[in-house]
Amino acid sequence: GKKVDPTLNVIGMPKVTSKRGENTAILSFKISPIFNALLYISLVGWIGLMFYGLVQLIKHLRN
Repeated sequence: GKKVDPTLNVIGMPKVTSKRGENTAILSFKISPIFNALLYISLVGWIGLMFYGLVQLIKHLRN
């Protein structure tokens, strides 16, 4: 397809004009490496919390 260099609006979203008919727009965004690190830390934290809760539940049921 034809690649365009769109203008951006106030919040940074592309503004593209198109002709009548079938049009396809593919948008992609680059994710910050910090986001990936925070996602990993969050997942590890949740898994740790679930493991801790499971251990506490087993201890409680044994008594």
